[in-house]
Amino acid sequence: TSQPDGYLDYYNQHWIDYTGMSIEETKGWGWGPVLHPDDLQHCIEVWKDCVNTGKAYEIEYRFKRASDGIYRWHLGRALPMRNDQGEIVKWFGSCTDIDAYKQALDLENKIGQFEDFNRIVAHNLRGPAGSIDMIIGMLEDAVSEEARKEILGMLKTSCVSLNTPLNELMKVFEVRFNKDMTYDTCNVQTI
Repeated sequence: TSQPDGYLDYYNQHWIDYTGMSIEETKGWGWGPVLHPDDLQHCIEVWKDCVNTGKAYEIEYRFKRASDGIYRWHLGRALPMRNDQGEIVKWFGSCTDIDAYKQALDLENKIGQFEDFNRIVAHNLRGPAGSIDMIIGMLEDAVSEEARKEILGMLKTSCVSLNTPLNELMKVFEVRFNKDMTYDTCNVQTI
């Protein structure tokens, strides 16, 4: 719970068990040490806006679990309780662990990226592979040595066309999985 000005004044036992912090340590703005550093400023801004406007509070952020030091995603929500004059007298909130949900969304996103990637690769390989198949048929039907030589040249060209996307694919994998790869910084606007 929180006072009308946003000062947090009560946490349940689950919060204490989860964060390893006491109620006294987390009162007011003391909960900051368990919030992921990348989420802290946004969380403060959203909470201050809700306290100033009286809007319902809803945010996704990561809290550090005391038992293992792992950050897990939570959905934070709070609603104001008002008196007869419409003034906020208290805020009541909760934090729900949504880490499994966030991981499922991430996995779904990665699967979608792989499916897109597979479509692109299949599209880029289908043309040269089809050409090779057609050229082999022409080679089987060729009657003269001169025609065979010409067809073999076409076959070599198609093989190069097939190897180009495969080599580019290997470069993509190298960039994707090589965490120590050196890179140059660049100005996107200039480029």
